[in-house]
Amino acid sequence: MTANSEPCFNLATQWINHCLSGHSSSCPFDATASLPTRVIDVGLDMDTSQVRVFETKGLQGTWVALSHCWGRLARLVTETSSLHERTQGIALSDLPKTFLDAIKITRKLGYRYLWIDSLCILQDSHLDWVNESSRMQDYYSKAILTIASDLATGDHESFLDNARPESTSISIPFNSKAAVTSQSH
Repeated sequence: MTANSEPCFNLATQWINHCLSGHSSSCPFDATASLPTRVIDVGLDMDTSQVRVFETKGLQGTWVALSHCWGRLARLVTETSSLHERTQGIALSDLPKTFLDAIKITRKLGYRYLWIDSLCILQDSHLDWVNESSRMQDYYSKAILTIASDLATGDHESFLDNARPESTSISIPFNSKAAVTSQSH
């Protein structure tokens, strides 16, 4: 089963539902949490050709977060001068592959909002960066799900279409004082 397949999205949906219904004490989720200051409104239609930065003004809701490697190549970010343009819409064709994958996952799982640090924090505003970075722990911990793009070396790469390397077994020697003590008695 590949990550970019219906069976994988169905399995992820089952896991989320199981977590929400069966692990409420260890996976606390608050549907009434305030949304981050800005989120990406991905819409609910899989065929929508654009998304937009949405200033939430304290609205409550559910969001997905993306943890990703920015990489070394030119990246799409939001700055003070581009914020208004980003709130009007961003064509999917202008987005890096990592963002497109996160948008696809968010939509496929039935969520409308996605938090991506580089698009939701004003990258040229020290004040905005200080305010928003102090809330990042909440943004990740209160998200319904955090997507970790661990295979992509930068935003320019897809992580859904990247093949995971074959796993190999290795042996790691382990010596424990507890094991020696218990054997000598």
